[in-house]
Amino acid sequence: MQGNWFHGAAVYRCRYPREYALANHLEHPLNVFLQEDILIDPIDTWLAAEIFEPERVEHTLTQLAAAQPDAMATPNLLQRSITECDRKLAEHRAALEAGADP
Repeated sequence: MQGNWFHGAAVYRCRYPREYALANHLEHPLNVFLQEDILIDPIDTWLAAEIFEPERVEHTLTQLAAAQPDAMATPNLLQRSITECDRKLAEHRAALEAGADP
C-alpha cells in the first residue's frame, strides 16, 4: 500500500502488478484505492482496543523492539562501506598520480 492523493482526497493504493497475479493464479485488479477517511477510525480503534490496550502494551513494545534492525550490525556495515570507499579513492588517487587519464 502506498499513500496517494486522488481527486483531492488522501487514499491508499494497492497496486498489484499483473505478472504477480498471473504467476500466482490470482484474479486481482491492477489498482485498488481505499479512502483514508474511511480507514482512520477502524485503524485507530484497533490500535487502541487491541494493540495498545493496557494489558498488551508491554507485549506490543517487546515485539516492536524485536523487529528493529540489529543496532550493532549497522555500524559494522557502515564501517566496511567507508573502508571500501577509502580503498577505491586511494586506488584512483594512485592511478592519477601515476599519470592515468582522468
